[in-house]
Amino acid sequence: QVDDATTIRYQAAAPPVYDADIIDVYFECQISPPLIDYENRRIIATVSDTANLETLVPFITRSPHSCMYPQDEVVTSFIEPVWYNVTSFDEETEKWWYLIVEGGYVGIEKLFRQTLQISPNPTQGSCHIFLPEPASGNAVISLHDLNGRMLLQKHIPPGTVNTVIDVSSLKRGVYFCRLISENKSVTSKLIIQ
Repeated sequence: QVDDATTIRYQAAAPPVYDADIIDVYFECQISPPLIDYENRRIIATVSDTANLETLVPFITRSPHSCMYPQDEVVTSFIEPVWYNVTSFDEETEKWWYLIVEGGYVGIEKLFRQTLQISPNPTQGSCHIFLPEPASGNAVISLHDLNGRMLLQKHIPPGTVNTVIDVSSLKRGVYFCRLISENKSVTSKLIIQ
């Protein structure tokens, strides 16, 4: 029993906020903060040129009260972009996040220590792509939009050091130009005006 002089106050706790966002991404070999596009749920992380894209370990900060698949803090291959599914604990919110890693090299062979040189960049029509070294084997140049969709692909004959691609049919925006030659990969940004 409570007498007249005692006041008991109850304070309701705020309910938890359930969301499914990736807040930050970190790699030990990262050279700049990641670019996080919350509207399109796309993340671009840049690692050093000496990082092996086949064996990166991501450290991902996500919304409180959420879980993620695949898990972070495990060795993951980022040769191709990786999709992460983040789900809130109340299972009402589920978001797919697309993580692109720029820089680095593929495999244990000689590194590509340079980048693709693109000229002109920005461009409106055709552009020249200068390879960091002569193409070997089955070299392929591909152009991808920010969602990772391949929009253009061109096979490069062995020994080629530069080529021309026509991008006049593409919309204005930012794209990624990727060269894959044997077990090596290098990506550069291309802007179409």
